[in-house]
Amino acid sequence: MVAALKHERRNIVYLSPRQGCFLASFALGDKAMQAARQCKLPPPVVKIVNEAKKYAEGTGIRLEVKAPKDIESVKKLAAIKLAN
Repeated sequence: MVAALKHERRNIVYLSPRQGCFLASFALGDKAMQAARQCKLPPPVVKIVNEAKKYAEGTGIRLEVKAPKDIESVKKLAAIKLAN
């Protein structure tokens, strides 16, 4: 089961359960990707952002959330998506 956090009709983040964690997925446009690269994110998340594949609907960012500290990156990327 996948849940989506929406703002009006716009999907911000998809949340998918995994064993022992969950996956947060974003489709970021060019402006949001530029903002994500300038944002202070942990080095493993920066690597994911820089290596993400670009699709027609945006660049696909997928983060495994295994610990409470991982939620901060999801919150930052969601704020970037909302702003862009």
